[in-house]
Amino acid sequence: MIITNLHLLHVPVLILQEGSLIQHLMINQQKLQKTWLLIIEFKQMHNFGKWKNEQFSLEVDDQINNTDLGTQGIYSICGSTELVNIFNIGVNLSHFRSQCQITMRTSLNTGTINAFWGIRAFDIYLAKCFTGCDQCIGPLKSDCKVCSSGWVFYKNLCTHPPPMLFSQISITQTKDSQSDQKNSMKIHLLEVDYSIITQGDFTLLIQNNQKILTIQVYVKCFPNKTINSQLQFNQIQNSHQYQFLKKCRQTFNSVIYKVQYDLRAISEQKLIFSTSDTKCVIQQVIKVADELELIKILEILLDDKFWHYFKNQHYFFPPIKFKISESKLLNAKNQATNPFVCICYGGAYSLQDLMILILNYSFSQMLFKSKISLIQQNKMYLPTFQKVLNMFILIIYLVELSENFDCFITQIIKMETFHHAFFQLFKFSFRIQRLLTVQKVKVNTSFENSIQKGAVSSQNDLNQQQRPEEKLYYLLSINFRVTNNQIIDYVLIKIFRMPKLPESSLNIAQKLKDEFLYHFDIFAQQPNFTILNRSKFPSILGFITSIMIALFGLYFFMTEVVSMVSKSKPAIYQTELSISETEPFILENDNFTLAISVVNRYSEPLIGIDRYFQLNISQCVRLRTKDQFSGNVSVNLNCTQIPIEPCNMSHFTTDLQKEYFSIIRMGGIQCINRKYLKENPLILQGQISSNAFRYIFIQFNACQNTSLSKMCAPQKEIESVLESGHYNVYKSDYLTKLDQPGQPYQEIITNEFTTFSLSTSKTISQKYRILQTSSDEGLIWESIQDQSNIQQSEWREISEFYNNQYIVVHYIRLDYKQTINIRTYVKLQTILGKLGGIFQIFIMVVAIVLRPIIENFMKLEIVDSLFNFSDQNHTPVQQSSHAMMIQTDRDTKLQIAKPNNQLKWQSPIQNTQHTTLSQSRLDPWLIIFGCNQSKKKQFIVAKNKINKYLEIVNILRKLQDIEILKKILLSKEQQIILKKHRRQIDKNGFCIKKEPQNYIQNNNQIHELDNCMIQQKSKSVLDQLGIKIQEQKHYKDTFNSCYKLNEIKSLDDSEIQEPVAQTPKT
Repeated sequence: MIITNLHLLHVPVLILQEGSLIQHLMINQQKLQKTWLLIIEFKQMHNFGKWKNEQFSLEVDDQINNTDLGTQGIYSICGSTELVNIFNIGVNLSHFRSQCQITMRTSLNTGTINAFWGIRAFDIYLAKCFTGCDQCIGPLKSDCKVCSSGWVFYKNLCTHPPPMLFSQISITQTKDSQSDQKNSMKIHLLEVDYSIITQGDFTLLIQNNQKILTIQVYVKCFPNKTINSQLQFNQIQNSHQYQFLKKCRQTFNSVIYKVQYDLRAISEQKLIFSTSDTKCVIQQVIKVADELELIKILEILLDDKFWHYFKNQHYFFPPIKFKISESKLLNAKNQATNPFVCICYGGAYSLQDLMILILNYSFSQMLFKSKISLIQQNKMYLPTFQKVLNMFILIIYLVELSENFDCFITQIIKMETFHHAFFQLFKFSFRIQRLLTVQKVKVNTSFENSIQKGAVSSQNDLNQQQRPEEKLYYLLSINFRVTNNQIIDYVLIKIFRMPKLPESSLNIAQKLKDEFLYHFDIFAQQPNFTILNRSKFPSILGFITSIMIALFGLYFFMTEVVSMVSKSKPAIYQTELSISETEPFILENDNFTLAISVVNRYSEPLIGIDRYFQLNISQCVRLRTKDQFSGNVSVNLNCTQIPIEPCNMSHFTTDLQKEYFSIIRMGGIQCINRKYLKENPLILQGQISSNAFRYIFIQFNACQNTSLSKMCAPQKEIESVLESGHYNVYKSDYLTKLDQPGQPYQEIITNEFTTFSLSTSKTISQKYRILQTSSDEGLIWESIQDQSNIQQSEWREISEFYNNQYIVVHYIRLDYKQTINIRTYVKLQTILGKLGGIFQIFIMVVAIVLRPIIENFMKLEIVDSLFNFSDQNHTPVQQSSHAMMIQTDRDTKLQIAKPNNQLKWQSPIQNTQHTTLSQSRLDPWLIIFGCNQSKKKQFIVAKNKINKYLEIVNILRKLQDIEILKKILLSKEQQIILKKHRRQIDKNGFCIKKEPQNYIQNNNQIHELDNCMIQQKSKSVLDQLGIKIQEQKHYKDTFNSCYKLNEIKSLDDSEIQEPVAQTPKT
């Protein structure tokens, strides 16, 4: 808080009667501005005489403060008989105005007489806001409500200059061939054109006239490194931090960060740069009140990818070294045969060496046999779950980065302990928290206490009190003084105390594996039913339609392949870029034509260079350099005059040039010297604001005598010749033909001309735009071909009064825009994708029409194989004898010998004429499309029967009936034998028929016994059920448990009914 002590009024002792007032108006705006508190102190306010508790009122801008004056004074001043009362009054008031009115008065009481008051003086103190704040409500920096001009709010504080606001960022990965010659970090400020290539801390004052500032940082990327960049995204009221992580790969060796910031005010910016081989930090200096603060706007770190992870997790471990007593190690070396003990000899041992010792000793137990005395053990430390995971990853990573990695792997690859521990760790990482609890890793408390007290001092004591794995754990923990106990303790616990996996966990893992295979195996086969011994039903109609679709697909495929091979239908995308720095574009005789001629108003060439006029062609180079220390920018312009000569056909080498200039008079056309052009080709590069700017400069002016040359004609003759005419330029241009395969550009030669006279000076600006075409010409894989050329984009003329210097000056340079064409051709996989989509659409549309027809063809063939149909035009007697016959394939093919007394019943069946619905290839079409109504009716009836038989409820019902019959006809033993019976097939695929004689005899006896039992049980069952066989006409059905059904009952189509399950009668 800033207090300004302002003594505004010092009044001597005034004697005022009660009811009088003093009013003062302060209009000192400069003092009262930017204040938030007003303190008024009255020094020695006197009241004389007798008062009757009147009040003294102090009014400050209508804020009233009252003080009771009492009744009588207590002091006697200067021998006066009247007593005086003295008050000191102080008032604190909030104040935000530019003026202040102070009023002092006393209340008037009619009963009071001889009462006076006065003040000696009063002081006024002003509490002002801090620098940069015009209006505040308190002394804190965050109490400001209105900032001063040029100051802005940032995190509720007034700052100057305003923090730079992040606008956009681009990160480019490049393969820099010259990266070895550059520093690891390079900073370039584009708008002010300032570069920082040295390392250290720098403070830079930047005066930028633009409202943006672009910071470009070049970072060299090394293998196995990670570029971590943090960016401060400042908003008006808040800020966020964004982090980008870029892993260095072999495909690029440098990364360019281009960050653009918006400046809210054009003012001087103070930046602090801190650079080294591994970091780049940029901070902005801003002013808050009278203090300077730093805002980090960009940070780029080049660091190890692994260490970066642990830094973020706050588990960064320094390089770990272990120390062991040399005497103990020598003792172990002499008594143990372990070859790895010698690796660590020397006093300081890496983590790799320790891992080798631990893993090798896990089974050899060589350390147990050596007599190594125990020393005081450090207190054990059990790490938490997250730290355990981080430490194990750290161990593996350190081993991987070690120089002797191959040797290390070769040694431990034979150790099953390492494989087991490594597998178990990652398989049960989710259980580490529980495994490392006190119940799982707790050691014998008494033994631990005895170790700490020094009670156990020999190997025998150790062997007597602890298990082998605990012995090894304590020995290694005691003899190795570890700087980081978390790692070694965890490795020992994890390797030697990993419990076995419970059986329930194995079952869960097996179930998870089975479910995973079931749901994610896209080639899993589903069981399918067969139709007439075929997995699917083919038809002529479906075959013909398939052939037609295949032919159409083949036609489409061939046309697309022809288009792909000929590259006749490219997909073209075009975009434009604004460029400032470009690579040099070289113009040679085979890709660029430049010839100049001067003719009079009658189009006749003017012959007379260095007599009537002068024509000069120059290659100009302007280089802009900036001193890194002083910041001064120097511009160097150098124009080299190019020798010219009259053109002839030898100047033109390409077919296009020869064809074009073969019909043009060569007398007055000037060309560049062939030898010079071959050795020094023309170059176009960059823009006016670029560091390197190359352009072509052509000047046409009247001839003027000099001290070196006086070959010019008289002035009147020159003015007569150059009174008027045309300035002609024969130049190359290119047409863009992206629809043609191969070269996307076609060169043409055009003639641009303009008039001239001695009364005007004319400036011609000719610009060429860079065209870059990227063509993907691969048939299957991507194959990018980049081609570039230039195309005229501007021809602009500016005329002015003749300046006695030149008649025509002609500039040829690059345009500030670059056009990028991306041309892609259809690939084979795209054609196959389109073809697959067309096939799907055709199949869906055709299936809607053909599926019902083909389904009827299939049902008709099934009906013909299951049913016999009779001719409906026969007599009723014939109908009864030739009715529809229902047979199963098993009944027709299986021949069973019947008794002689049953042969008479076979004649009706044998004499019956069996017919099918489709007698010819045309019949199925007539039946399906309704041309034969009688057969269509039979087909519909039979199809409905088949649909009923295929009903899942009926199938389940039949299966239930079979189970009931099995329980009725077979004993439990027979049911078990039937269930376990499997037909044997030999290696040649034939059923095994030869069996041992004893086995056959036993089987025959069993079959005879079973047959008799079946006959008896069937006879009793039939008697119980009361089944009676109805006789019809000349024969009747008979049933015997030892034989199949002898005769097939002949039924009419109207009598075919669905069989219904029967239940036994009770």
